[in-house]
Amino acid sequence: MARRRGVKILEELFRRGGYAVEESFEPDFDLIAERDGEKVKIIIREVIRGEDLDYYRHLAEEIDETILMVATGKVEGETCPDGRVVVWDRGRFAEEIGMAVIADIEGSRFMVNLKGGMDTIPAVPLRLKKSKAFEIARKSFRSIKGVQLRYIPIWSFEYRFRSILHDGVNPFELKGEGRTLFNALTGRALDIEVKDHPSEIVPAAGSIIEPVEVDDNSLKEAVIEQIIREGSREISIEKRFSDAIISEQKILRPKREDIQIESHLFYLPIWEIEGDRGFMQIDAASGKEIVDPMDDGVEIL
Repeated sequence: MARRRGVKILEELFRRGGYAVEESFEPDFDLIAERDGEKVKIIIREVIRGEDLDYYRHLAEEIDETILMVATGKVEGETCPDGRVVVWDRGRFAEEIGMAVIADIEGSRFMVNLKGGMDTIPAVPLRLKKSKAFEIARKSFRSIKGVQLRYIPIWSFEYRFRSILHDGVNPFELKGEGRTLFNALTGRALDIEVKDHPSEIVPAAGSIIEPVEVDDNSLKEAVIEQIIREGSREISIEKRFSDAIISEQKILRPKREDIQIESHLFYLPIWEIEGDRGFMQIDAASGKEIVDPMDDGVEIL
């Protein structure tokens, strides 16, 4: 009976996340959810044991589809992320339900997070201590009311392209590579530099871990447009007409089909300080004051 209620809750959870959900007729699964051509096969159990994990990891390789394993009790065995198999323990299941309720209250869009548990997403190392953040804030505030460490989800898009273009006669090569960052809370592009490699685990206590509100697929069009804009080149082409040589300016742009993109999610720690004149946000990795707020709900000084 309890398991059946769990299946109903999962069904509603994925429907709110924009998935088409149906009951599975395969004995290994309870539900099948599909969105944008991507299928998620879902299994819910009171306890997920090591042999269950091994079985579904092997099965995921055969079917080449994402498998979500949900435990209403505990998970036994190694649950490190391995791509196609996502594991939710009791706490993680509760977090997703809570985020769906909050989204309903706020009237915002809810998205099921299948990128792994929050503790599996790496964070940039925290370099700026709380005391140093206070020192920076005191230059702008007469008094400080509170300080909070927040972890902001960031989408990193690494890209490369190589296009061979022709002006009618001569071939021109456009190529480039780089990285662009987007805020996974707001969907806005970020003009910040992150030097450290995300390698730390987000602490489970003492900080606010912000949820991913914007997925990477919804940002890819903006990323491609940015790459095309920044990768374009203006060239001068000389053409001969009778005895005259005419110079023509032409803009070459990378072809969409030549652009390769890989996305990765990481967390950026920031100190958010409330003072007598408002709020201040400080990048806890670089120590630099943040000019544009990391979320829409905060007006910073």
